[in-house]
Amino acid sequence: MSKEYPKMLYKGDLVSFEYVTAHSLEHEDELKGAGWIEHHELEQPDDSPDIMYSSGKSEGIDLTALVPVEQFDAVAQKLAEAEEQLATAKGEYISKINELQKENANLKYSAMGANELKAILDQKAIKYGSRDEKEALVKLVLDSEYGNGDSE
Repeated sequence: MSKEYPKMLYKGDLVSFEYVTAHSLEHEDELKGAGWIEHHELEQPDDSPDIMYSSGKSEGIDLTALVPVEQFDAVAQKLAEAEEQLATAKGEYISKINELQKENANLKYSAMGANELKAILDQKAIKYGSRDEKEALVKLVLDSEYGNGDSE
């Protein structure tokens, strides 16, 4: 075997190519006959997107499928409005959930006895009057949980 072999032969271009190895002069001739070339014969790619579309050609592009700018802007505006409505609805939903949880807690604590409420307040280290009525104790517990001071 000569020092020229094995030899690589290529198909494609300098960016995207396949290669095969020729092991002898006869094998190289056979491969070249099938379209394989040497590396220095590879060309620059001529169908890159930058080159293909820079000429202004619209081959393969259906221009009727493109959306007019006005229609695109109208759809974008509708999307923005829908997103705003969704954000508002989410806020209202969260507010309603919080309101219902607070109402549920109010009912739960209202069903407890004064001693149970005092135990909860003691556990949370919240001061209360020894003569506070049950409603005042419920309010203190709710305020400690929701921290807003506007319990019902």
